[in-house]
Amino acid sequence: MLRVVLFLLFSLKVLAGISQKQCPCQNFNDFYSVEKLYYSNDFDNSHIINLYKKNLIDNNFGDLSNLLNTIDKVIKYGDILTIKEFILQIPKKGGNLSDVIDFLNRYPTLENSKFLLIDSIAIINNELEFKKGLDSLLIKELLWMSERDQYVRSNDSLFKRYNSFIDSSNFSLLLDLIKLNNNKLPEYHKIGSEASTCLNSLLMHMSIQNLSDILPFIIKAIRDNGFYDNTNILYQIDRNHIGNDSIFRINKSTLKLYPFLKNKKFHPKAGYFQYYGGIEFFDDSSRKKYFWPFHPEANKDIQQELYDVLCLPNRNFGFPPSKIMPIVTDNNAILQILKIKKE
Repeated sequence: MLRVVLFLLFSLKVLAGISQKQCPCQNFNDFYSVEKLYYSNDFDNSHIINLYKKNLIDNNFGDLSNLLNTIDKVIKYGDILTIKEFILQIPKKGGNLSDVIDFLNRYPTLENSKFLLIDSIAIINNELEFKKGLDSLLIKELLWMSERDQYVRSNDSLFKRYNSFIDSSNFSLLLDLIKLNNNKLPEYHKIGSEASTCLNSLLMHMSIQNLSDILPFIIKAIRDNGFYDNTNILYQIDRNHIGNDSIFRINKSTLKLYPFLKNKKFHPKAGYFQYYGGIEFFDDSSRKKYFWPFHPEANKDIQQELYDVLCLPNRNFGFPPSKIMPIVTDNNAILQILKIKKE
């Protein structure tokens, strides 16, 4: 009998391990699920608050912006104790006491409750605890790389002369930082909110080739709860398509990008089509929201491959992640809705 029990326990552990491997994007999936429920306007207040708590607090998911955006929602439905629980997470995401006060100042209705919501000692202790895990060298390097990147981009003549040098050297430096950081993209809990913004900015300025080389590290960081700007990575890939006559696809084995299709001109004066993106708009006459995929011949399964590795919502959620489920339609139908004549 004992052997059977031990076998069952072992089997459960194995199944749990398999389950985890099958769901590398679980935290992102949970977050998008609760966001989708929130914007459906069909939920029980306490239930949705508990879902947010499980995702952002219990599982420690998200960055400072994810947290503050969620508190915006919780304030409408939560009691003082619940709001306070979320407020105490702000310093755990890199915020400080001033950030807490500034944030609460946006809500005049909470003025009389501030003395209950602002636990200065707990906030400062949480801030100090977060700072213990920060890597000052990674932070300083990223701040410096971003500063000179912005300096060159702030001046047209400097940009024309030095942008190739800055972009290539920042790419090399970032690879060195990844190597220094145990072959991992610098994680949010090591660099905090400001340096994470700098890292995201550097990635957004990379060529498609350089971004491809770093993409495996980005994907691992996304799955390991260390990087949250996945929508911006997809945007940067697609932004490269505008000026590129090739369309890039993810290699699911190497997690790098490779050109697989010749792109088409969107307009002789407007560059090429994006492949993974589109635009959402609301049609007053039909009272419906639509998602317009820019590329007329985009393969949805190929799009989904990239969405999946970046832990983005499925294609029915739209890109960027939609607040309301859009209706995906083809270009001809969009042209009819917009009353635009096809040339």
